[in-house]
Amino acid sequence: MDTILSARTISDVPILEPGQSLIVAEDNRCLDPEFMPVSNKSDWPDWFKNRPRGEGTLGNCAGVQDVLSLGYTFRMPAAMTIAPDSTGQNWTAAWEAPWSSLNVNSFSYTQVGDGCPVTQGRALPKGSFIKIVNPWLIKTAPGWSTMLIPPFWEQRQDWTLMPGAVNTDYYHHANWVINIYTDKKFTIPRGAPIAQAITFPRNCDYSLLYGDASVGHLLTQRGFGGAFTPPPGTRRTAYRRLQKKADQACPVHVDKKPTFRQRLFSRSPNSKLV
Repeated sequence: MDTILSARTISDVPILEPGQSLIVAEDNRCLDPEFMPVSNKSDWPDWFKNRPRGEGTLGNCAGVQDVLSLGYTFRMPAAMTIAPDSTGQNWTAAWEAPWSSLNVNSFSYTQVGDGCPVTQGRALPKGSFIKIVNPWLIKTAPGWSTMLIPPFWEQRQDWTLMPGAVNTDYYHHANWVINIYTDKKFTIPRGAPIAQAITFPRNCDYSLLYGDASVGHLLTQRGFGGAFTPPPGTRRTAYRRLQKKADQACPVHVDKKPTFRQRLFSRSPNSKLV
């Protein structure tokens, strides 16, 4: 049975391998399975699990499956109510939490400034941004950072998460900043997805190359839509077969055994801290 790590000294904290993440609760009450972070690799959202899986359906789309499988998802540890303040121009936020270690504050509009695209389309144009102090710390392997983005496919009209990247190999705080579009009071419920976290290596070569139509013709013929297009009903299997082959040729290919993060989040809800 998998367990949650504990430590008496810093030497008890494991040295992480590339791609691994250690997610640490600042308060053990956050270890409730109802709102612990979940690995997206092994736990798709319920709405997607219920999609039809036939040829050409959303549920059978490898591109959607893979983007939903990236990283892991933070969930709200308690309900939070956000409402306009007495001036009607800024926001207040309050946890509905049974303990006091959950914190929230804000960034003013002046800290963002005029001309920033994220201030467009808001009902309170110069309203503040709510900063939710993440009750989880993130530790990654040397050279690996963590990107926080709004959860894919979780569209909301009232608010969205402000994306950002944190060098979580040496700085472990990655808070949730909320941009609000409505001018009405609303509540983010307990357990709601709040942020999707994706780890990535900072030292990769992200240089951009360009190819003309001669290269495009060759690549089109190699991909589905050209000479290698499998017959209907077998494309998903063929796509995954090619993925497996490509992964085996990748220098950072991860072994098939579960990663540290997967083991951490696949623990039984009844397991005890050690």
